[in-house]
This record gives sequence, C-alpha cells and structure tokens, in this order.
Amino acid sequence: MLVMLVLVGVISVSICAQDVPEAAGDPFEYAWEVLFREKTIGYSLSRFCFITEGDEQRLCADGYRSFAFEAGPISLRITEQTRAVWDDRGRILELEARTSVGGDITLTHVLRTTDGVSIVKETGRREKEYFFTHDEYNHTELDRFLHTIDVQGGEETLRILSITEEKVKKISYEFLDACDFAVSGKDLVCSRVGFEGPKSTGEMLVDGRGIPVFFDMKTPLGSFTFVPCDPVLAEDMLFSEEADFFDNP
Repeated sequence: MLVMLVLVGVISVSICAQDVPEAAGDPFEYAWEVLFREKTIGYSLSRFCFITEGDEQRLCADGYRSFAFEAGPISLRITEQTRAVWDDRGRILELEARTSVGGDITLTHVLRTTDGVSIVKETGRREKEYFFTHDEYNHTELDRFLHTIDVQGGEETLRILSITEEKVKKISYEFLDACDFAVSGKDLVCSRVGFEGPKSTGEMLVDGRGIPVFFDMKTPLGSFTFVPCDPVLAEDMLFSEEADFFDNP
C-alpha cells in the first residue's frame, strides 16, 4: 500500500506487526485525513478486497489520495492513484501507481519475480528500470513484515528496499505495545510500532492484517500525520476535487 509513498521520498513504509493469517472476507475500506504540522492538507482512501489465484489468497488495494502543503519555499500539490497486490505472506507482488507532483506525472510499475524486484519509472521524458535481487534487501517498504520482529527483542534494523528512492535503506523498528483503536466504526486490536529512518522518525498503529491505520512521522520539513476518518467523507473530498482519477466512481 502507498499511503506513505506520496511523501515524495522522505520515507515510506507499509508494515505488519501481528502474525495473523489472511482470511477470506468481504471488501472493506480505510480512509485517512492527512495533516501537516497538525493542519489538514488532504485525504487518502484505500479500498481492499481478497482474491484467490490457484492455492493462494491475495489481498488487493485500490488507493486514492490528494493533498497540498507548504513548507518555507516548498509548495506542492500531490495526487496519487495506486493498485497493489500482496501474496498470502504479505509480500508485495505487483504495484501500479500514477503520481502527480506539482503537475509532473510519474508512472511506477513494480513486479516481484523469483529473482528479485523490478521497478520501472516512466515520465514524459524518459523511462528507467531498476532491479534488486532478493539478497540485497530484507523487505520492500510495501511488504507487511513486522510480525517477524521479536516483540521482546527490542529495536531491529533492517535493509528496506525503497520504491520511491530506488535504493536500499537501513530503517530501525521497535514493537512498543498493543492497544485498541477505533477505525471506520470498529474497535481494532493494533500494534504500535516505532521507526527511525535516515530522514525521519515516528510511530504507527497497524491492524491484524498489517495495514497501517494511524501514522505519525517527524521529518526536517515538519510532522505528517494520517488520522483515520469516515471513508464517505474522504471519497466526497477526493472525487469532488480530482477529476483525473482513473475509474472515478
């Protein structure tokens, strides 16, 4: 999932903190109000569903997000639409993303193979491909993986393949505690995870499937926070403002 990818390479993570097997179920939605320095700057919406291919069950997500922020001389409007597919082990299999930053559009294609992960970036000027073998990283930033961290083991530093920056970065994670958290009218048991990367620190809450439901990150520009909100509100705000989303309902 690319909820954090839209932060233009500051950091992006999508993680799991509980070893809960995927179970077939109905489609569901999560939505977030996006804040920068505690001020609302936009919304994000993800629509999830389960599919079965062969003997494997997969989780899919269609994501829509749009926000604008200013930090000193930096003023950006960012919109993004994504389609992600994970396998039953929480590994990202495919990603298609269309990201507009200040009007400049980038198409991102990610594919996991038996040899590694391919990342293709397309702009109006060029197309560039990157490939990372599996021994170069522990996880990609889009994998749901933190259930492998020993909750009693303290901080663990992992090699994370960044899709946004096309490189492997060392990021430290620590399980902090478990808590109940209300999302879309339901109380979920979530794990609170702290993280520290090259340019940011923060905390997030992840549900039993490894989906971040709350996210707070401190960066040199300021703090970014994703707070759960009503999916109907997010949908109204996103689709009333953005006419160029594909498959706009």
